[in-house]
Amino acid sequence: MDHQDAPASSMLPPPKRVETVRYKKEEWDQNRPIIEGMYTLKGMNLKAIAAVLKEERDFVVNGRQLKRKIKD
Repeated sequence: MDHQDAPASSMLPPPKRVETVRYKKEEWDQNRPIIEGMYTLKGMNLKAIAAVLKEERDFVVNGRQLKRKIKD
């Protein structure tokens, strides 16, 4: 099989990994009201919340972290 016969999915670049930081409980607690507001009141998805937190608060997290913290 040459390059032209390869499935399109095999030609895609690997997904980007988001660099995250391990934050202390106090840092999560400071951001909790903002996260809860975006999630419950505004109905934003976790990816969008992570983008806002990174852009506006320099709080770099991923959807998996958010999901775990929302359940806490």
